[in-house]
Amino acid sequence: MKLLIEEWSQKNLAKDAVDLMEEAVTCYKVGAYRSAYLMSYLAFKTTIRERVLNASKPDGIEDRCWKEQILAHLENENKWEETLNNIVIATKDEGKGVGAVFKYTNSERIKNRYEYWKNIRNSCAHAKDEHITSSTVEQFWNYMQDDLSEFYVLGGKQYLLDKLCYNYKYFQTVGKDKLENTLKDISIIYKKDIKECFSSFYEKTPRCLQLNSRNVEFWTVIINGNNETIRDGFLDFFYLEKNATLFMEWYQQFPQFFYLMLNKHKEMIQETIAPCLEKIRYYPEVEENVFWHLLVEILKVDGNLINIDIVTSEYYKIKIMKKMKLNEEELEVLHKYKVFKKLLLNAGKKFFRNDSDSHFKYYSYGSETKDADIEICFQYVEWDICVVEKINYAIGELKSSCESRSNQDSIQNGETRKEIYKKIVLQYKNNIQDAIQKSKKDIGEYKFISDLLD
Repeated sequence: MKLLIEEWSQKNLAKDAVDLMEEAVTCYKVGAYRSAYLMSYLAFKTTIRERVLNASKPDGIEDRCWKEQILAHLENENKWEETLNNIVIATKDEGKGVGAVFKYTNSERIKNRYEYWKNIRNSCAHAKDEHITSSTVEQFWNYMQDDLSEFYVLGGKQYLLDKLCYNYKYFQTVGKDKLENTLKDISIIYKKDIKECFSSFYEKTPRCLQLNSRNVEFWTVIINGNNETIRDGFLDFFYLEKNATLFMEWYQQFPQFFYLMLNKHKEMIQETIAPCLEKIRYYPEVEENVFWHLLVEILKVDGNLINIDIVTSEYYKIKIMKKMKLNEEELEVLHKYKVFKKLLLNAGKKFFRNDSDSHFKYYSYGSETKDADIEICFQYVEWDICVVEKINYAIGELKSSCESRSNQDSIQNGETRKEIYKKIVLQYKNNIQDAIQKSKKDIGEYKFISDLLD
């Protein structure tokens, strides 16, 4: 059976130290507690050593001291343990030189505990009569889990924040593995405050959330990586931004982003995303098809989270139908909520107005309204008796209006409208007849449509 310390080691120890801990656990399971302790202690110190060797030089340490007294000695296999002990014990709140490497939350406590377990290690290695039991090993494992986060250069937070900024700026150089190591350390140090790390990161790199070809790989490591603690912390930070446009950009790049956010902060749908979709007109950063996919996602969760009547009130939504690319399942969701019918009757209401002034505005140069847009809408509309009655009434109104026109342009607009009505009625003849039949009515009741079909 796998022990909890094994899982913890995989997430918190340096790569070389993980192998040492595997040996320690093997010894522990067979009752070789002295060896288990020694290997565990070496894994602990190896991890601290690697953190210092991989760190950037703190500002409070001179270059010569950093290179000659710290790095050089830590790289020396005969000196590194003694050097590490000196660094740990020399640390002070306002320390200089080797005393400025670490910053502890409670200096006296951290040093005393470190010294205690160092002495146990020395006794374990040199005093053959030292009593080492399973509880000794288990207590040391508890100590490791409690105190290992104290041993980061400069206390960790500021150093790791700077390192994250560096990884972001030079990601193409440092690569995925080093970023993952940084994120692993951040999850250890920041614990439940990872959103604060990303908030500080955002302050230092304010354009970082605007996805582009240079930073998308960096964010892919965070969104698609195995570090759930980091991803959850980032989602917490992103939620606090409450930026719907930014969310759509991220959803466009990472389609799973919707469900990641849904699981963490479902309220973001109703308070941020849905209102944006209700009012959306044009965002150059976002592909138009993103609107349709997000609308489907929300409706699949709960149709009450968004007001479809408001969503379908803007003509722009009809215009972007020509770029709509949805599968059958997605279209079925929109049909369930009568989205296309509502678009036709709400956003496309000008298509059914047939006085000469409305025609002038509809067909004038520069107008956003186009019959071609409405034709696309009709390709998807959910036919029912309401749509049939709307068309029939509009044809009758058009006929009455055209009989009183004398202006040539107005007459031409009327003829144009007649042709598009005729085209739609003939093209969707079967749909019209089915809708009338389902309502248990007779086509003769819809005189103007009937006349076009004869």
